[in-house]
Amino acid sequence: MPTIAGIDHAFSFPLPYFRQHGLAHDWPAFLDDFQQHWPTDDEHMYVDFIRDGASGNGAARLGESHWRRLTDIVAGSAKSPFHFDVTGSVAKSTHAGLPWLGYLRRHTEAFFWPFDGWEIPAGRSAVVEVYPRLWNRGPRPGGWTADQFDAFVIVEWLRQADEDGSLAHALASPEDAEVREIAGLEGWILGVEPTRVTPAIRAKYAESAIRSPRAPNLRRRRSAQLLREQHRMPEISRFHGIVIGMFYEEHGRPHFHARFGDFKISVEIEQRVVRGEFPGSALRRVLDWQRARTGAPLQRIDPLP
Repeated sequence: MPTIAGIDHAFSFPLPYFRQHGLAHDWPAFLDDFQQHWPTDDEHMYVDFIRDGASGNGAARLGESHWRRLTDIVAGSAKSPFHFDVTGSVAKSTHAGLPWLGYLRRHTEAFFWPFDGWEIPAGRSAVVEVYPRLWNRGPRPGGWTADQFDAFVIVEWLRQADEDGSLAHALASPEDAEVREIAGLEGWILGVEPTRVTPAIRAKYAESAIRSPRAPNLRRRRSAQLLREQHRMPEISRFHGIVIGMFYEEHGRPHFHARFGDFKISVEIEQRVVRGEFPGSALRRVLDWQRARTGAPLQRIDPLP
């Protein structure tokens, strides 16, 4: 049975990203290029590994946190796909999900709206970008997580829109040729009304693409620093999503570092001391890894606050 699947992250990036990196205005080529730099579809791979320079080449494909797509601005509260580490951010989910969109495109016959066109062919399943905040304004039922409620409101809106005929209107091609062209590359959030692209919205969109010389690109600066650290800290080992490395220029007692997702620890080799926070199962694997290479068990202490 043909199905519409809604995914809550950006399917593409703002136009300035394409200009900055000299990319063709071609969405499938964009997905392939992004995956080569941000291979988050690899086994045991995390966005933070690439942001920290431990894997991939994310520093070569960065964007500005004030860049927003036209559909984000029309939606109102949707954030930039480059705005990390803030409440309501979709940057991490976008960077994690884009390579998987490429995977779905290669391995399924799904229709990706609006990149493959604005009219979904009869009998084809489709993948669309959704933004739960457009519809989840009511109170959340007790016992439900925010993610569960988001999934519910998306499915419920799609069901109601299909029944009352408004889904066809939401999927319809914008009458404005410029909006249609921009959305064909940047993507469009289902349910955001293209007719709301007013002159004020166009001005705000143009303003978001301007890079102010007084607003330093802190994200790029941090990534360049992390990239330098990558060259100073060779990766010793990688297993079960854990990365082990050492900074050869660091002072103090000899130690190595372990990272698992957002968790980090340092392990003093001589004093057998663990500092930081790590999930229990991942910490046991690190201790087993260290024990197997030194022949002496590592004494664990409680993580520091």
